[in-house]
Amino acid sequence: MTKKIILAFLIALPLISFGQINDMEFGKNRVQFHRFFDDWDEYESENFIAYWYGQGRFVGQSTVQMAEMDFEEIQKTLEYRLNDKMEIIVFT
Repeated sequence: MTKKIILAFLIALPLISFGQINDMEFGKNRVQFHRFFDDWDEYESENFIAYWYGQGRFVGQSTVQMAEMDFEEIQKTLEYRLNDKMEIIVFT
């Protein structure tokens, strides 16, 4: 009887371990971290603060400049008068 149980277990082992695959493709639910995430900085204007990392400095500055130019439109879209600075996170 024990030989049958051991045999059944050995046969079922590959089926049980199939769900434990580490070779996973990058997808929308997969997060990848790299060394640039440690170097966050900020660019601040009158109404906005943009946080950026790594090579995203110019993107962060441009984002804040464009947001300042469209400040009234942003408030209309949000239907909310901004009293504090809005924070923008820029990912490269």
